[in-house]
Amino acid sequence: MISMLGIGLMAIFIILPLLVASMFRIDAVKTVFAALVKMLLRVGVLGAAVYYLVVANSVWFDVAFGLAFVVYSIITVVVQAKLSVRMYLLPVCAGMLVALLVTGSLLLLLNNSVDKGFGSHFLLPVIALLAGSIVEPMSRSLSVYYMGLRHHNHLYYYLIGNGATRTEALNYLMKRAIEKSLVPGMRQMSSLVVGCSPVVMWTMIMCGVEVLDAAFFQLLIVLAVFAASVLSVFVAVWTARRYVVDGYARIKSEAVEIDKVSEQNIVNNEQNI
Repeated sequence: MISMLGIGLMAIFIILPLLVASMFRIDAVKTVFAALVKMLLRVGVLGAAVYYLVVANSVWFDVAFGLAFVVYSIITVVVQAKLSVRMYLLPVCAGMLVALLVTGSLLLLLNNSVDKGFGSHFLLPVIALLAGSIVEPMSRSLSVYYMGLRHHNHLYYYLIGNGATRTEALNYLMKRAIEKSLVPGMRQMSSLVVGCSPVVMWTMIMCGVEVLDAAFFQLLIVLAVFAASVLSVFVAVWTARRYVVDGYARIKSEAVEIDKVSEQNIVNNEQNI
């Protein structure tokens, strides 16, 4: 249970890093407190929303909140990947929704949540864990794919000129994007027992869950995130083909120009830093 003593002891986790920073005369007080305030505001708003959702225990409210979280994740992917919202929002949306629907449904079934009484305490964490975990690998993969449209479009036209179909020519760029989505999942699986990587398992054990059940759920989460990352990239890239290539198998100039602008923005940001 939350108590005033517990809230007071939480300050120790802020004081200790600040003491170490002050020993080396590192001025990090303003930065730390600014980050702390942002975290408290976000967690406070999220905690209050989830609290009322759990109390209400309404499937419609849960679905609405889950969709809002998914929309936020989709916009985050588009922004981080430096893509045009107007041109690439639908492919990213399709990839995210398909991945969440498939992997989320399997995760809920494997966790036997249906038999235990389906509700907010199952649906909301699954949506948040999956959607939040695949944002970064999905944005990196799509960034690699669409930047490749500019840097490797000569290879695409070379393949088209030698008799390859549009799908066969785009498979090279699609392969690079999927490889990019595979790396984080493989890295997480290979280092699962090192340090605090199985944070879900340790948290569940602290909350009184049986060790074997906590370990099994940790494995489910890692595998579900791995599958969702790859599936979301595959569906998004596959859906986006119609937006990237026209009816004559030519790469649309708009897609290339978007990448040029994005690259120039990155260069400008690096120069300003």
